[in-house]
Amino acid sequence: MVPRLSKRGRLVVALIATVAILAPLAWLWQSSLVAKSYSVMGMGYLDYGGGPAGGHDHEAGARSVADITVNTTRKADLRVDLVAAQQNLIIGGKSVPGYTLNGTSPGPTITALRVSWSRYICATPQ
Repeated sequence: MVPRLSKRGRLVVALIATVAILAPLAWLWQSSLVAKSYSVMGMGYLDYGGGPAGGHDHEAGARSVADITVNTTRKADLRVDLVAAQQNLIIGGKSVPGYTLNGTSPGPTITALRVSWSRYICATPQ
């Protein structure tokens, strides 16, 4: 016959089990932290991939989207019509607000050749 522990004995066993679980976890967490002497700002160098170093002056190279048209008379090799809409999505059994393209999220897969001329038209439902 196994003797039953008193209420105080069960409490002591529970505390010892808690410390036995949490102490190694706390030690592992603390040992995984990066030392404060390391800083992202002090590591490495800026790598521009061999090209000219660019600045952060966004206005200097600003172009209007209307200036990016290539050849408006040429027929596109690929035309993609997209309809963007805000809808409720079912994620993990819950309804959450989100955005869809052509009624799906993520949107449809668009496959085009690198040399093809593509035209993308994105509209919102009226």
